[in-house]
Amino acid sequence: MANSNLLKSIMVAQGYTVREVAKGIGINEKRLYRYMKKGIFPSDVVEQLVKFLDIVDPVPIFFTGCVTCKVTRE
Repeated sequence: MANSNLLKSIMVAQGYTVREVAKGIGINEKRLYRYMKKGIFPSDVVEQLVKFLDIVDPVPIFFTGCVTCKVTRE
């Protein structure tokens, strides 16, 4: 699950609104709001956001869940 608050703070720090970022990455504003609300972003949108916002380390933003947790198999 993504840290939408951190993403939003990066957008604000760079002077962007959600509308401007959505337009910049070529998606609908409502769709970006939906991704941010759910905290789940498709990989292509993550890639576009990283490029558009020039995010150096996307891990703390987009991979805040238990990515490295052990998965037990039965």
